[in-house]
Amino acid sequence: MQSYTIFYVGLIALIISSVTDIKKREVPDYVSVGLIFFGLIYASSISLILQSFEPLLNSLIGLGMGFLIAALMFYTGQWGGGDAKMLMGLGALFGMTFKLDDLFINLNLYIFLAGAIYGLLWSLYLSIRNFSKFKKRYKEIRKKHMKESYLILILSGILIILSIIIPSLKIYLLTLSILSITTFYLWVSIKSVEDVTMIKKLKPSQLTEGDWISEDIKIGGKVFLKEGKKITKKDIEKIKEYEEKHNPLIPTRRKYFFIPIWKEIKLSNLKKNDEITLNLIDYGIYHKKLNEKDYENARIYSRMNHFTEIKVKRKDKTLKAFPISLKEGDILMDSIKSSEYFVCGPKDLGIEKYQIEQLKKLYSKKEIKEVIVKEGIPFIPSFFIAYLMTFFMPNILLWISSLV
Repeated sequence: MQSYTIFYVGLIALIISSVTDIKKREVPDYVSVGLIFFGLIYASSISLILQSFEPLLNSLIGLGMGFLIAALMFYTGQWGGGDAKMLMGLGALFGMTFKLDDLFINLNLYIFLAGAIYGLLWSLYLSIRNFSKFKKRYKEIRKKHMKESYLILILSGILIILSIIIPSLKIYLLTLSILSITTFYLWVSIKSVEDVTMIKKLKPSQLTEGDWISEDIKIGGKVFLKEGKKITKKDIEKIKEYEEKHNPLIPTRRKYFFIPIWKEIKLSNLKKNDEITLNLIDYGIYHKKLNEKDYENARIYSRMNHFTEIKVKRKDKTLKAFPISLKEGDILMDSIKSSEYFVCGPKDLGIEKYQIEQLKKLYSKKEIKEVIVKEGIPFIPSFFIAYLMTFFMPNILLWISSLV
C-alpha cells in the first residue's frame, strides 16, 4: 500500500511538471515544494505507525542527497531551479537507504541515462526543425574554431598511429581517437542548436524568475565630456550641477551603536534601514525607511550616473583626478563618463524578482531595449521517463553487481 501511494504521488507530480515545463519552461513551486513536504509528512506518519524513526530518517537523507546532486547540477548550469527542487522532492518522497536495491539511487542513475539520450534527441529535433539556420550557424562556429578542429584531428591521428605501434592498447586508443573527434563536432552541433533555437530577445515584462540571462546587462558608461577637451569654468559648473542632481546629499537618520543621528549622506552612500524625510521616488526609493529594494535602486541610480577617476594634464603635469576636483584650464586625457553598473548576467544562474523589477524600471527610462535570454531544454519530461524506467526496468546497480 505504501509503495503504491509513493508511486502515484510521484507520477502525478511529474505529469503536471512535465506539461508545464514543456508549455511554459517552468516547474510550479506548489508541485516541487509540495512534494518535499508531502514526502516528509508521509514518512513522519509511517514512523509514528511503526514507532520507528527510520522512515523519517531515510526521507531526510533522500532530501539531503537530492539537494547535493541538484546543487551540483544547478551551479554547473545543467539544470534550472525547478529541476533541482523536483529532485529534492523525489528524494524526500522515496527516502534513501544506501542499499543496492534503493529506488532513489536507481532513479538518479536512470535520470542521467535518460537525460543524456533525451537531450540529444531534443537537440536533433530542434536542428531538423530549424535546419537552414542551424546549418548556417554550424558553419560559422566551425570556421571560428578551425584551429581547435585541426589540433583535434592531429591528436586523433597520433592516437591512431599509437594504436598500430601498441597493439595491446589498440581498442582503447582507437576509441579515444573517435571520441575526441565526435565530442568536438557534437559540441559544435549543440552550440549551433543553442544559438539558433534557445536564444531569445525579450522585454523585461516578459521575464519570469529563474530565466537564464545569456549576456551581461550593464548600464552607465555615458560620455559627458570627450578626451582632449580643455576645461572651462562653464564645464566645472556643469559637472558640479550634474553631481548634485544625480548624487545629492540626503538628510538621513542612521543608527550608530543603537543611537540615531541625523546627518547629510550622499545618495550613493545610503544603506538599508536608513530613515529619510525627502521624497526620493525619482531615485527609485519608495519608503521612508529604506528596505533592500530601495537600497539596490539607490545604488543603481548613483552608480550609473557616477563619474570615475580620470587622467588630466595640468601645467605640463599628468595626474589623476575626479571630475568634481577639476580646475579651469585642465586638459582631459580621458573622456569623462559615468561608471558602468552590472545589473545581471549568466553568472547569476537565473534572474531574481528584484532584478526583473530593476530591468523594468530601466526599460521605462529607455536605458535598455531588450534582454537576451537562454531558453533551456524542458528537462522534467526526462525525469518522468526515468521514473517509469525505475519501476518497470531492471535495477541498474543490481544488474551491474550480477555481472561482476
